[in-house]
Amino acid sequence: MVMGLTMEGTWPSRVPSRVPLVLLVCVFILVFTSGIGVSGLDCFRCSSFNGSDVHCGDPFHHNYSHTYLASPCLAGWKGRDGLFPASQCIKLAGYFYDTSESMVVRGCTIDSGTLTVDTELGRQSHCGLFQYDGRTVVGCLETCDEFDACNSTPSLVTSTPTLPLLLLLLLLLHYTGGMRLGGGVRAWERAFPLAPLLPSYLVGGGGS
Repeated sequence: MVMGLTMEGTWPSRVPSRVPLVLLVCVFILVFTSGIGVSGLDCFRCSSFNGSDVHCGDPFHHNYSHTYLASPCLAGWKGRDGLFPASQCIKLAGYFYDTSESMVVRGCTIDSGTLTVDTELGRQSHCGLFQYDGRTVVGCLETCDEFDACNSTPSLVTSTPTLPLLLLLLLLLHYTGGMRLGGGVRAWERAFPLAPLLPSYLVGGGGS
């Protein structure tokens, strides 16, 4: 038993205590990630620096969409060689910190299915500071996977399954009867703070 960690309540009779809780979590993750990177997405792939390609900037010019559309869009898979069908389209828009020149990069990425959120580009939609080709960019990194070519819109929409993850959390709390740390602070409150941090993500260099 970990020092300072106590469990309250017992497993209900309908869930045998011999079934480890971690097994339930692993099954959920396996089912949830089983289809990642299988179907692939069509995504726009282009870049515009200081207005060098007005058709790639915002607003996006759909008259030239056939030129930029990658069907399917292929991306690298962490830990594997080669390219694979993308699971998410991305758009990086902002300006270079040193020159204030605008930049827009559209492309795609693939979720490798790992549990390390900070290394999965597709799970890092936020605004802040980025590194692109060794230069600091102030802007927003957005991802989407709702439909093909979804990275043409000014504001992207993602189908990140917040609700299923929340249901899993509630399920775990229900079956464990609650878990407390020393000082009476619930473990899940510490693991999921009310004020989320916005970590910066280092975007790999190179134009699209």
